Amino acid sequence: AVGLGFLCKTGLALTPLGIAATLWALGRLRFCPGPRFSTVVAMVGMAVLLAAPWSFYSAWRWPELHDLEARVTRAHLFADPTVDVGPWHRPVDALLNEVNTQSLAPLPAVLPLLAFVWLLVRAVRRRELEVVGLALWVGATWLVLSLSVVKVPAIAWGAVPAVLAALAIAGADARRHPALAAALLAAVATPWFVKYLPVLGDVRAVLPSVLVQTRARPGLAEGLVVAATAALLVALVCWRLPRRLSWAPQGLGLLASGVLAWLLAVTLPVAKADYQARHLDDLYVTYSREVGRALEQQTPARSVLFLAQDSDVPNSMEYLSLMFWSNRMTYRRPPDVVSARRHGYHPYLVSPLAERYAPVPGVPPDAALRAYDLEAPRSEPAPLPDGVMSLAFRENDMEVLGVAAGQAGGGRDRYAFYVRAQGVPRALRVVFHGPGGSVERMLEPGAALRQPAALRRASWFIVPVLGPPSAGVTHLELGANGQRVTFSRPGA
Repeated sequence: AVGLGFLCKTGLALTPLGIAATLWALGRLRFCPGPRFSTVVAMVGMAVLLAAPWSFYSAWRWPELHDLEARVTRAHLFADPTVDVGPWHRPVDALLNEVNTQSLAPLPAVLPLLAFVWLLVRAVRRRELEVVGLALWVGATWLVLSLSVVKVPAIAWGAVPAVLAALAIAGADARRHPALAAALLAAVATPWFVKYLPVLGDVRAVLPSVLVQTRARPGLAEGLVVAATAALLVALVCWRLPRRLSWAPQGLGLLASGVLAWLLAVTLPVAKADYQARHLDDLYVTYSREVGRALEQQTPARSVLFLAQDSDVPNSMEYLSLMFWSNRMTYRRPPDVVSARRHGYHPYLVSPLAERYAPVPGVPPDAALRAYDLEAPRSEPAPLPDGVMSLAFRENDMEVLGVAAGQAGGGRDRYAFYVRAQGVPRALRVVFHGPGGSVERMLEPGAALRQPAALRRASWFIVPVLGPPSAGVTHLELGANGQRVTFSRPGA
C-alpha cells in the first residue's frame, strides 16, 4: 500500500513507514510495545519493490519530466517560485484553522487539537501501542503539513480517521477525568463564547505574527482559552469538593461523553449528508469529459491542447481533467503554435467560444467546450455545431441561439446553451417544463469560465447547466417574460 501510495503521492505517502519505524524505536527503548524489526524491513522492502522500478524507469526514460515532477514535489514542502503547485499556499497554522475546519465541519477548530493533546497525554501515561500509534499518525501528518508551504486538504484527510478515533477516546475518558470533560464541553461551546464574549478575541492580538490565521480567524485561540480555563476551574473545584457531591464530576464526565457521542454519531453524519445534498450536482459537472473523449479519438497521439479558460469550477482543475479524458498534454495558457511545431506536436485549442479555426469533428453538441485545429485558421468564427436545437430568443442584449442536451447521470442531463452577448453579459432565466413538473435554472455567463470581455467579443459562447432528463422536457421558458418554446432534441 505504501509503494502504491508513493507512485500516486510520492513522499507524502511515506507516513506509515515513519510511524512503523518510530514505533519500533520506541519499543527498543521500552516505551511501548512495537513491531519487530523484520516487520519494518518487510514494509520498506515491499514499498521499494512496488515504487522503485517505475521511479527509476521514468527517470531514465523522461529525465526532464521526472526532474520537473521532483521539483513540484519539493515545492510542496519548500518555497520555489519557479514551480506552480496550485493555490494552497498557506501559513504555518492553516492546518489547525482553515484545513481542519473544512475537513471536520461543523466541529470547532479547537476540538480536534484538544483531542490530539489528550491522545498525547494518554500515550505517555499508559503507553498503549494503539494510542501511541494514533498519536504518531495525527502528529506526523499535522507536523509535516504545518511545516510545508502547501497545505492541501486532501492530504490532511489522511489523518481524519485518527482524529475521529482521538475524539472517541477523549469522549470515553471524560467520564473518569472531570477536567478533560470540562475542557471538551468548553471547546464544543466555543462558537457561543466567540459570539457572546467578543472580548475573548483580544487574546489573538498578542499572538506571534507567524500565526497568521490564528490571529485573523476567530475560534482557535478563544477555544484554547475557554478550554484551559474550564479545565483549571473544574480541577480546583474537584480538589475542594465535599464528599457528598462526589457524584458531580462523574455527572460532568457523562455529559461530556454524551455530547461527544452525539457529535460523532449524529452531528457529523447529518452535516455530511446535508453537504452532499447541497453539492450533489457538483458530482455531475464536467467541462472536459465529452470534448476530451472526442479529442482522444480525433487527434494524433502527438498532440498538445491549449485550454482557453480563465477560472475553474469549485473543487476541480479543468486542465488536469482535460488531460485525463483526452490523454493529451494540456496547458491553460495562450496557444504557442510555434513551440508545438518545433517539438513535433499538433496544436489544438479548447474553448467555450466560437473561434476562428476549423472545429474538431466528433465533439458532441452538448459538450461544455469546443475543440479547434490551430493549424486550420478560418476567416469567420465557427458556426453552431450540428445537432443544436435552434432557439432564436433575445432579451435586451442577450441572445440564446440554441441548445443541446446529453446525459449527465444521476437522473440529470447536461444542457449546453449557445448564447451571444451584445452588451455586458448577464444571467438569463430558463425553466424546463414537462409532465413531471418544472425545474428553474439560471444561465450564468460566468459558467463559461471566461472573462466578460472575451464573451462580448464572441459570436457565441456556451453556458452549461444541469437540468432534468431531456426526454421528459416538452417546453422551455426563457427570460423574465417567460417566453415558451417547444423543446425537441434533433433526431428524436
